[in-house]
Amino acid sequence: MSVTLKDVAREAGFNLSTVSRSLSGSYGVHQQTRKRVLEVAERLHYRPNRIARGLVTGRSHTLGLIVSDVRNPFFAEVARGAEDAARAHGCDLVLCNSDLDQAKQMCYIRSLAEKRVDGVLMNSVAALRKTQQEAASGCLSRNHRGRCQIPSVRSLRVPRFGPKRSPVRPQHVPSQMEPQR
Repeated sequence: MSVTLKDVAREAGFNLSTVSRSLSGSYGVHQQTRKRVLEVAERLHYRPNRIARGLVTGRSHTLGLIVSDVRNPFFAEVARGAEDAARAHGCDLVLCNSDLDQAKQMCYIRSLAEKRVDGVLMNSVAALRKTQQEAASGCLSRNHRGRCQIPSVRSLRVPRFGPKRSPVRPQHVPSQMEPQR
């Protein structure tokens, strides 16, 4: 069974909010208190629950990447570049392979939205029909203006690159689930 924040608080002899602030590096915690909490957390092998943290912050630190065929060397490079960029920003990347199947692509869109990913990078199999756009946008959360809140990259510009440069140069475009023209 995994160690919880409550376990660390009980073992360290501090209340839950003090332990939480100590572990997050927040202000208002005495240096000796923080040191004690960190020692107890390390001894108990405490690992923060990112899912619970995501419920509080509204961020999952997870991105989805939907490609049409992962066996294609181009998309393998895109996946590698996207993973490197995600990791550099403290995010995980979920890779989805649509196998050139629109229905499978829509299933992944729904699944990623249900997992509350922070963003979606997608190589669309084909231009989404109006009904598919509506279905896809219906499963993504919307802001007060009616636009999807999950950012997406609708196109990837891939310049020539050398061995030390990332092949992925995404341009952030707010998702409106429109087909790329």
